[in-house]
Amino acid sequence: MSARESRPSSATEAAHKNSISTTSVQPLVTDSEAKANLDGCLVLLVQIDAAHYRRRVFLSLNSAQRALSAARARGYSARIIACELHPLTVGGVL
Repeated sequence: MSARESRPSSATEAAHKNSISTTSVQPLVTDSEAKANLDGCLVLLVQIDAAHYRRRVFLSLNSAQRALSAARARGYSARIIACELHPLTVGGVL
């Protein structure tokens, strides 16, 4: 086992990792198409187990796609969601 790999911490995680396909995913749109149509960010949602998720925010499609491929290669169920972030003002202060 290489230094970067680790063993699953629980039986549930091990079963989850073994049940998921690790095929590579082709992007649905190119980075230039995403920039033209997306005024926001991309959120990578990785399902760790039935009740736990890991969320990461990306500003480019390429970086989100690389993280998606890495998560799936580790055996996790993962998907990219397009999101818009808006500033929240509290008491007129940004």
